[in-house]
Amino acid sequence: MRALNKIVLASQNPHKFLEFKALFAQFPQVELLSLEGLIRNAGKIDAVETHESYAENALAKARIANRACHFPCLADDSGLEVPSLGGRPGVRTRRYATPKAGQSQDAANIEKLRQRYPDGFSSEASRNRSE
Repeated sequence: MRALNKIVLASQNPHKFLEFKALFAQFPQVELLSLEGLIRNAGKIDAVETHESYAENALAKARIANRACHFPCLADDSGLEVPSLGGRPGVRTRRYATPKAGQSQDAANIEKLRQRYPDGFSSEASRNRSE
């Protein structure tokens, strides 16, 4: 039987882990665990982000992680929504552009947006959204 005071964050993002660790600091009886070392192929957890909403993507990641490690799991999903682009790339931020070798996902997304909208758009109007 697994300890009830352990929760796994279904994310490979080390910054998100630190954010969640800070949120859970007020609950010292709860230990937040990372996927690393708990499940095989942990790096592929984000591959389940194929749904139409942030909440569905987060739920899919938490369910996959739970099936693999049998601890209670939580996850989130986030994306960049640019109102002047009708909310794009939105929930598809991770799959919006294909990064070139050595390029981050964010840099690839920005490059694609600049190519698609050469006249620009207001970066002040963009926002990050997560669930």
